Amino acid sequence: MTHVVGSPGWRWRLRFLAYGLSLVLLAAASAELTARIQDWLVDGTALTGRPDSDRDLFVQDANGRRGRPNGHYKKWVLNDFGFRSPATTLLPQPGTTRVIVLGASESFGLYESPGHEFPAQLGGILEERGSYEVINAALTGLTLRSSRSYWDHWVSRFHPAIVVIYPSPLFSLNEGAGARLASQPAPGQEQANADTLRSLIGASRLLDRARDRFDVPDAIQRWRDERTIQAATHDKPADWFYSVPPRGLIDQYVADLDLLTRAIATNGARPVVLTHASRVPDPPRPEDEDWLSRARVNVPRAMPHVIGQFETLTNEAIRDWGARSGVQIVDVERALRGRSELFGDLIHFNDDGAGAIARLIADAISGSAQERQHQTEH
Repeated sequence: MTHVVGSPGWRWRLRFLAYGLSLVLLAAASAELTARIQDWLVDGTALTGRPDSDRDLFVQDANGRRGRPNGHYKKWVLNDFGFRSPATTLLPQPGTTRVIVLGASESFGLYESPGHEFPAQLGGILEERGSYEVINAALTGLTLRSSRSYWDHWVSRFHPAIVVIYPSPLFSLNEGAGARLASQPAPGQEQANADTLRSLIGASRLLDRARDRFDVPDAIQRWRDERTIQAATHDKPADWFYSVPPRGLIDQYVADLDLLTRAIATNGARPVVLTHASRVPDPPRPEDEDWLSRARVNVPRAMPHVIGQFETLTNEAIRDWGARSGVQIVDVERALRGRSELFGDLIHFNDDGAGAIARLIADAISGSAQERQHQTEH
């Protein structure tokens, strides 16, 4: 029997579809409201708020870019001064050796569970060995060059005795790629420019939780990475790419490190510099090639083989500079590089990796003759 539009049979089907769609929308709205209420009760996030990592965790003011005082985004919580550390004071307590960690996201913490990023684990280890306080002053995206201004205008105010520096060499390989990368939408801009439906989807806390809980299938993520790399490189001439590690960038990197450590020493603190580690050894193993290829999302100028070689040469330059300057070097690369079980991705640690680097630093600090003398005097 054939039904025509407008007949009782069609009207019943339309009502059934409308009823089903209403139930789906009601369930989705209820789940979204539940997620927002839970965020409000647990994290204090406003029901109508739209969490954003950069806006909620960082601020740009007269002191430059720094952590937002009392910033909070998901598992990341900052103290009154915008550091990812317990509450502290401007001046260290008498008899306490204050240690400040400078670095980027590897130090700020990414994959680690709360309280297991390496500065936090370093603080726990050192507390068992003496009167220490460790402050995590790392910022995501902090380059070695921008660290100097950050130190001068903000971090130096907290009068550390020791400054641990874990710089990220790969930032240097992004020089000259900024114009292309800057033309891409900033976080949140895509939703702001999209139609209403896409904006609502982008603002969904429920979907945000789903993204946190479930990994994107590897094939989809690889496709996304390839599209991003293609967008950044498709119109570039051959000489724009780094086919060999650029020696000039390594020299500049060491020069920036030298200026930073001199500024720290001038303020009366002792710099301790770490070499940089990744999950990929040099030369890479066959299973590591994909990590280097996908790293070009952040350093599109560098060919995959250059990424690993650049880190090797930069670490060698740091060791040579340390021998000349007398600055203490903790060789994280030689101890941890290639140990894939310690990393969440190419360069960011998991809980075990953060513990391993924390122990290396603690042994170097508390075991040095200079530090034993410092503890004796205080």
